[in-house]
Amino acid sequence: MAYTPPTRASSKRSRSRRLTIGNTDKYKNYNSITTDDVNSMIRINRANIKNVKKSLEKKLDKGVIDNHIYIYSEGLPNKSEDIEESDIIDLLDMGVDFVYHPHQREVSDSMLDALSKGLGNTSVLYSYKANYMHSIESVREAHEATRVVFDVPLVIPDMTQQQIISAFEPYKTSIDEVQLDICPLTQEEIDYGKGTEKGFMAQFRKTKYYLRPDGKWYSYPKTKYDVFKSVEKAFSSWGTYITMICTDKQDKSELDKLVKEGNK
Repeated sequence: MAYTPPTRASSKRSRSRRLTIGNTDKYKNYNSITTDDVNSMIRINRANIKNVKKSLEKKLDKGVIDNHIYIYSEGLPNKSEDIEESDIIDLLDMGVDFVYHPHQREVSDSMLDALSKGLGNTSVLYSYKANYMHSIESVREAHEATRVVFDVPLVIPDMTQQQIISAFEPYKTSIDEVQLDICPLTQEEIDYGKGTEKGFMAQFRKTKYYLRPDGKWYSYPKTKYDVFKSVEKAFSSWGTYITMICTDKQDKSELDKLVKEGNK
């Protein structure tokens, strides 16, 4: 997926720090990527699966290593677009890096078994939704089979630090990584609640975002930094890596700088 944790070196003296449950290594738990990095994954669907398989077969025949990450969102945009499980298994057998994204359903045992045997890097990507919670048992089983990542879209300050932590506390050590994404807002979304008794929230919300020429409101790097720092301790204690999704390279650079200065 987006982040590859460091591995232990053979020598104890030169051993790289890594994130452990309880963060006994005092690992600085931070990673950042851009939306372009996320969008660079090749999305698999019923319309392109055959061509993707043919392309990969040609590369394998020529001894070419495919460095793309492939992602399949089950049930998106609707169930009629789902592909056969056997096609996914074919891709896994070709050794590609693969992300399985279930939509409000649990991952089948046969798919978990296939992911666990995949020749490339595999993961299950869950999307956090306030009105839907994947079962604790299913996430734990996925964690036993492969890497578990949660995509977490946020609106700040509507979702507080405590709400984020409380939402993931039931899963604790069954999650390998969370990707925190403070999504851009439309004018209607940034003004939500304006003119009502909750109007103060709309005004407060605007202090966390800035308006771009495309008409959307984007979170300041400082907003992202504050969110990261507010959840860093909890996720680190669970052994869960934190990845911040940034708008672009400049946004990423500014956030990286804030984190670096904050760690001094």
